[in-house]
Amino acid sequence: MLKIIPPNSQTFDEPPVYAVKMASKGLTGEDRKNFVKRAAAYFIDVLQKSPPKSGEVPIHVIALGDGEHFGPNRNGDYFPSETCERDHSTFTKFAYFYRSHINKNPHRSYGIVKASYYNKPAGRIELLIYLNGTKEAAERNQGLVADEELELLHKGEDIPVSMATRVPYDVCSGCGNKARTRLEYCTPARCVKYGGLRSNIGKTFDDGHTLCAINPVCEWFDISHVIRPADRIAYSIAVYSELTKQANEDGTVVSGAELAEKIKLALPTWYIEALPSPIVRKQHQALKTLTEIEKAAAFDLSYATKLAEIAKIAKSGNPVPSKNIDKQNFVVSLGQMGVMLPPKVWADLFGAPDFSSYLPGSFTKLSQQNDVVSIIESNPYISTQSVKVAGSVDIRPIVSCYSIRPFEFAIKTASYSPNYVTLEKEADEQLGQVLAREYALYQLAVLSNYVDSPDFRKMAAIAVSMQF
Repeated sequence: MLKIIPPNSQTFDEPPVYAVKMASKGLTGEDRKNFVKRAAAYFIDVLQKSPPKSGEVPIHVIALGDGEHFGPNRNGDYFPSETCERDHSTFTKFAYFYRSHINKNPHRSYGIVKASYYNKPAGRIELLIYLNGTKEAAERNQGLVADEELELLHKGEDIPVSMATRVPYDVCSGCGNKARTRLEYCTPARCVKYGGLRSNIGKTFDDGHTLCAINPVCEWFDISHVIRPADRIAYSIAVYSELTKQANEDGTVVSGAELAEKIKLALPTWYIEALPSPIVRKQHQALKTLTEIEKAAAFDLSYATKLAEIAKIAKSGNPVPSKNIDKQNFVVSLGQMGVMLPPKVWADLFGAPDFSSYLPGSFTKLSQQNDVVSIIESNPYISTQSVKVAGSVDIRPIVSCYSIRPFEFAIKTASYSPNYVTLEKEADEQLGQVLAREYALYQLAVLSNYVDSPDFRKMAAIAVSMQF
């Protein structure tokens, strides 16, 4: 899921943003002493070895405090020191300095993240950012001039900054439930003692525990100056203030994930294309093709005869297997042949109700999810491989290390019962939508193995035709 870390979500003893004063000879004298009092010594070395180029203006930013030193932030997010130490470098790998999280194009950025560091004694992530102070610097860094930020620095005023991160999942501090989306947040049925993140995130209980979402993995892709732009999807102080006011009135906390949803935060395309996982890239490539075919209705219904063959395979000789391992082998064998079960057969396999009316447009809907990367990254239907173990064949799933729901049919079947916590059957419509997305993920997992095949578009057309 995507999360926003808004301004003032944590309290530090000093302003989060500090203008680094440097003479022409570098950081010396009082300027150096003042900087050392505030920043990790690591940045001294960075400024000496890679000083700002002409027109660049350095600022030091206290981005985030770890949970061990600062506890959860005001939005109920907890960032362990281990996570901060391991993942702070993603700021330099992916992030630029933007305004109001308008981050789809790095050419619309106002500075570069020169260096990041986890200051262990202080328990916080710190950043060294070079703002584009002149047109020359902006052209060199392929961005825009940070005129508004420079004016605030000149006046000695604060620059409210907000960060955006992608977390493959988070963990409830009360019951340990892992969730990829807010839909999967726990409720009182599972989180008996604290009532679950869905309703009680950020709440402090009589035993002193503050219920929070622990973030074991973070990829930071955006740090933004929060202003009041006209852009309708841009994050603004007014929006955050209104949400905070509403939360204070009813005693709830607005989570970082909810904030990201409110402002329609999305991953930029360049970020998706930069991901190292071939499994994710192939699924995303397949999804783009499926969406194109779906939108153009450019599939050939002559392939519908293939569906009859699949249904025949599924029901010939033996009925759909009942044991979990047999079901797994059944689906794996078909998938290895590039065969996808029709929706009805797939539903029968899992004991799920009919969801066919929710299928049309399911690939487009999946591609439009703001955090589509995390969804496909933890796709539990991803291809499997056979491994020889003690003379027998052991089917092991090849899944992302972030997958929190392995390819286990018992779990998937249970997920459709009314009592299952993660995907509660709150309404038939919601269940139908969930099943449609699950089925799309299943199809995507099979098809991703064939994106380089000359028959891929035909197979994609078959997948789309199954919606009708």
